[in-house]
Amino acid sequence: MPDSYFTGLRAALASRRDLLVEGLKSAGGFEVADVPATYFAVADIRALDSGDDDLDFCRRLTLEAGVTPVPISSFYGARDVRSHVRFCFAKREETLQEASSRLAQWNNERKRRAA
Repeated sequence: MPDSYFTGLRAALASRRDLLVEGLKSAGGFEVADVPATYFAVADIRALDSGDDDLDFCRRLTLEAGVTPVPISSFYGARDVRSHVRFCFAKREETLQEASSRLAQWNNERKRRAA
């Protein structure tokens, strides 16, 4: 493949990464790690104060918001890391925009119920 393919792919993925990271930050409660070279955005969920570990949080977010992250603990044998999840941004921009909208709506509803 020509170099231009890889240059274009890098630019497209960077744009999608930025779109998702901004969506997570705008939704509130997600502390997003710097993600310079991957297909995934890793977010710390402790600020959401849900009381869930990463696995329960992923299940709940899937059911309540229709957005499915992956629990980071699934990559560790002892489940030492229970407060981080990852979101894939190798998706269409429209899908990422919809996910961002759903996350914001979910977090707003969560805050409203807690008040």
